[in-house]
Amino acid sequence: MEWILQILQQYKLKPAQMTIEISEKEALIQDTQFGSNLQRMEQAGLPLAIDDFGTGYANISHLLDLPASTVKLDKRFVDKLPFDKHSVALVRAIITMASSMGMRTIAEGVERTDQLEFLRDNGCDAYQGYLAGLAQPAENALHLVSIWRSLPQQPDKETDGYN
Repeated sequence: MEWILQILQQYKLKPAQMTIEISEKEALIQDTQFGSNLQRMEQAGLPLAIDDFGTGYANISHLLDLPASTVKLDKRFVDKLPFDKHSVALVRAIITMASSMGMRTIAEGVERTDQLEFLRDNGCDAYQGYLAGLAQPAENALHLVSIWRSLPQQPDKETDGYN
């Protein structure tokens, strides 16, 4: 938690500009320090995302207990979109549920434009995957943040997560 706060300060980021991801498995940890850190993140205004949602470690009721603002759809659910009827039904249900709870959804592992079109059409907020670009080491990502921070901002322009 201290490292995260240092990063925010060093790069002059607002807490809302950084999202902390925990896997669904980690969300089940009943540890005092972990609970304290989750509470500190929430108090600091750091958004929390549940990664690998729906992979079997937790049940849906955990969404009620965590201060999460985002659910990340596991690549497994995205792989067969938009052709597999079971994947279609499951992804639509998760997007609808998360949206109804005021949460964002991010799809992982998007590799094809037909997957992206399906996700857009069904209200998914953002995506990750080879279609967007390769994963970056932390140092590279922080360097990109510093470059982004130096660019003139356009306050009236909103993003839909697909830029």
